[in-house]
Amino acid sequence: MASVTSLDQDMRKLRLERYTPGAAKEVRRWIEETLGERLPPGDLMDALKDGVTLCKYADSDLRVSVR
Repeated sequence: MASVTSLDQDMRKLRLERYTPGAAKEVRRWIEETLGERLPPGDLMDALKDGVTLCKYADSDLRVSVR
């Protein structure tokens, strides 16, 4: 039986294999175009970690769909 630690490590490895610099750049560009503002420089995951960008997106998306 696999340990939880091993499963956590396996899942992290799978996520990191899919998180490529090219994909991060594409996602950053889409978010910035959608919000009309620049994200903080540096790692995309760090820029999204606090949830502020998600809240801004949800707020902008809701305003557009209500109109």
